[in-house]
Amino acid sequence: MHTVYASCEGRGVQCFLAGELAALQVCGQRALLCGEPEDEAELASFLSFLGVARLKTQGCCPQGFAPHALPLLRFDVRRAPPVPPVPDGLRLENEPSLLAVRCIKGLSDGAVPPDSFAVDAAARRNRGLADIRALSADGTLAATAGVYALQPWEAYIGAVETAPAFRRRGCAGYLVSLLAHTYAQRPVRLICAEGMVPFYAKLGFARDGLLCDCVRTAT
Repeated sequence: MHTVYASCEGRGVQCFLAGELAALQVCGQRALLCGEPEDEAELASFLSFLGVARLKTQGCCPQGFAPHALPLLRFDVRRAPPVPPVPDGLRLENEPSLLAVRCIKGLSDGAVPPDSFAVDAAARRNRGLADIRALSADGTLAATAGVYALQPWEAYIGAVETAPAFRRRGCAGYLVSLLAHTYAQRPVRLICAEGMVPFYAKLGFARDGLLCDCVRTAT
């Protein structure tokens, strides 16, 4: 066996070292691969053993998965409009309850259990690796977005979602714009569906490559 998968487990999240040049993070049925594994066939078997249904990577797509390209966008503060005002009737929550965030409809497609999402997000926030914001109305969370990979050299925005009753009020645009401007001194990136590129372009984001979203094929 050429690749050694060393596990570093936490509640809801598992991290593995796939040899010297790759790392794998698994949360529920989703996984993120950074770097190039030494043995793609071994990786495919390992993902099958873990029950991973979706894998995001900038490199290989293992056997048993079908690749789908997702745009990787980067924030350009020079072409971005200023942060808009908070949408009418809503309040900014700078440290929202993650137990409430996990319940926003649409945030999870079922691949990541809500409890696992909340535990992982709390661990990141407690270590200064995440900045999670939300909008609320009368004690109910209306929308959320966060920087879930916060480092001195870069920031990645993710988990952007608005509850159905509060859509088309500028919630997502406000939160993403606020986060992007807050961390504009470093590269700010996000991943989105192709159809969402025009929306983020209006906020100052431009294409910066592609990410491979690998979905397990039926067997």
